[in-house]
Amino acid sequence: MTDTVEVLGAICGSGKSTHIFDYINNNPQQKYIYVTPLLTEVHERVPNTVKTSVFHQPEVTDDTSKSDNLLELLTDGQNISCTHSLFRKMTKEHLKQVELNKYVLIIDEEVNLVDSDIGVRLGDVEYAFLKGMMVADEDNLGMVKWLDTDFDKLKHKKESVYMKLKQLCDIGVLFSSKRKQELLTIHLPIGLVTAADRVILCTYMFDGSILDGYLALKNIKRVKYGGFIPCNLQIKDELRKLITVGEHRDWKQLDRLALSYSWFKNANPEDKKKIVNAIRWCGDQSNGAESFMFTTPKSFVCKSNGAVNARIRNYPATMKGKSTPDTCWIYSAARATNDFAHKNVLCHAYNRYPTMPVEVYLKDYGFDIDRDTYATSEIVQWVFRSAIRNGEPITVYFLSKRMRDLFLGWLNNVGN
Repeated sequence: MTDTVEVLGAICGSGKSTHIFDYINNNPQQKYIYVTPLLTEVHERVPNTVKTSVFHQPEVTDDTSKSDNLLELLTDGQNISCTHSLFRKMTKEHLKQVELNKYVLIIDEEVNLVDSDIGVRLGDVEYAFLKGMMVADEDNLGMVKWLDTDFDKLKHKKESVYMKLKQLCDIGVLFSSKRKQELLTIHLPIGLVTAADRVILCTYMFDGSILDGYLALKNIKRVKYGGFIPCNLQIKDELRKLITVGEHRDWKQLDRLALSYSWFKNANPEDKKKIVNAIRWCGDQSNGAESFMFTTPKSFVCKSNGAVNARIRNYPATMKGKSTPDTCWIYSAARATNDFAHKNVLCHAYNRYPTMPVEVYLKDYGFDIDRDTYATSEIVQWVFRSAIRNGEPITVYFLSKRMRDLFLGWLNNVGN
């Protein structure tokens, strides 16, 4: 077991992955779990790049689920590559085998171990606290405990809703902030990190991130990974030659729009129309959908928002309901994928902040998320999904003044 995470922090394109794969190839005697955001990395890149060890990918069979197959592979001490999603679902049984077999855990990009999406309405949470069904223990980092011992015997009007809260309390993953106890977050077990013999996290701009805060609260040491010298300065020099931050024709009008998640949720139709027109204008500066990508909140381009979808139809959010390399809308927090490395005209139309429950919770327990670092890190990762990955020139339009200023500040800063 370990109480330390080694952070290999370096800019995209600096050779982090190449270094890690070289390390694995040079140390085949160790057992590895390689965790990455994407299935394509799991099934293609890892097995094709590692030559001295065989990596297995958990699969669904007629007899077993993917989680059960993962447990079988861990029990057999096999090298494993899996997605962030499957990693987050590991149980105590999985973690016991990780510990017994002294695995080296390598995490490609930050994995989300604290989440605000509990799947229960705020009003129902408030009611559960008000009626004494549950209580937050501030001496245990705000862990929420279920108190209603007669719940199973009662017929609550929203029984399924409160049963979900009870189940989250029973497994010890539900936590409450101090200032507003109804702001709940889900914390995945810290054993996901501590069970391994060694943990290496490959990322960029880690300090002040949500994962940094989560690990700090759980008393996990974060230390700099040794043996790799990033070439951030040289890469920045090249990026400044290749990246053009374009000016939108209506940028002065757009600068007054907040473009945050809540803004998109509450904006009037006229302002939303301005964003649609701005995105289309940016798309028209490209050679068509195959070379254009943009981002907004997902709700802004979903099928239920038919009016918006129709106006951006020349630059489709999805193809046949699925995200493909032909997709123009790319999730704002996209990481690790090469699927869009042919896109060279970008429109970023989303002013990003950490989710409020997570930010409030971490602040209440002594860790301030750096909002600008959070946003800058996400922008850089998003931009690096494009043709810049291949050393090709790109043009980026930012509809949010804050995001434009943050990106330019990062690009022109030689210090990181």
